[in-house]
Amino acid sequence: MGASVMTHVWPQAAAGAVAALRATPALAVIRIATPDTEMRQAARVHTRAAVRDLLAAALQQPTATLPLVSQPGQALMLDQPGTHIGLSVSHAPGLSVAAVHRHGAVGVDVMRTGDGADGMPDLETVARDYLGPAAQRRIAQATPGQQALAFARAWTAHEARLKCLGLALTEWTPALEQRLATCTVTALDVLPGWCGAVAVPGNQGSQSSACM
Repeated sequence: MGASVMTHVWPQAAAGAVAALRATPALAVIRIATPDTEMRQAARVHTRAAVRDLLAAALQQPTATLPLVSQPGQALMLDQPGTHIGLSVSHAPGLSVAAVHRHGAVGVDVMRTGDGADGMPDLETVARDYLGPAAQRRIAQATPGQQALAFARAWTAHEARLKCLGLALTEWTPALEQRLATCTVTALDVLPGWCGAVAVPGNQGSQSSACM
């Protein structure tokens, strides 16, 4: 397993997240404990407040000057003219993660794989339709007990790249694969029983997303 990107527990590890955002590569990922339910309104509220507080601390600006906006099907954005800051959020029952990148777009995704995880879909069919032949082979070659984890690695990496490029989930094509390859995706160091990935523009060599 290659290097992974740390997720900073919010608000307990706020100082570490601020330091990461101020350092190279100016990327911070925070994780927030949220209600263990598919109803995401409370998770959205908590996560947006955390993102605003992180930005305020890193940029040394009042939170009131950092309005966040989003529209259905679009990523969370900082409504500030001329900004290059990219934001991305992923919610699952019990946990939300948010990625902030000071120098451009970012995509993040998280999936529960341990106790309480939703039942996995038809892995072979979903992998064939959405992840492509290479991911389908990796999942099929995994041992039966590891196929769900292999799927979660591939799925979170795929979703992170899509979000980084601002693309909706669509069926796999070679052209889509070429576009996704323009992003670098890296594992998230999340929690036992979770899998995640974060993607930024630029092909610098990819890491598989981590599952624990």
